Amino acid sequence: MATVLVILQRVLLILALMIPFEIRDLKYDALTLNTLPQVLGIKKTKLLGLALLMGFVVLELFLPENENGAILISCFLALITAFSILKASTRQSKYYASFFVEGIPVLWWLLLLTFSQLAL
Repeated sequence: MATVLVILQRVLLILALMIPFEIRDLKYDALTLNTLPQVLGIKKTKLLGLALLMGFVVLELFLPENENGAILISCFLALITAFSILKASTRQSKYYASFFVEGIPVLWWLLLLTFSQLAL
């Protein structure tokens, strides 16, 4: 059961991390693609991304053998991702999504690595 929760949690995070890229590419996408920003609009797409992040954090609370450090890291990760979603626009710098948003999972890994070393 824990494995299913972790998989679902990761899927929610990945979908949320995709939103800044979807918004960035809106002006280049063909209308026939029916991407989230094309179908929902930018504002509703951002709200969907925030809802996905809320699901990500809530699922963290249900994971067995969860430590406070992991919950804090997940909340911090969700806040950074929420910031990236809220700041996403069709006129963002080409490095915004390519560097900042893609760097969020690396930051997550570094935080988990650091906290696991502190727990020893």
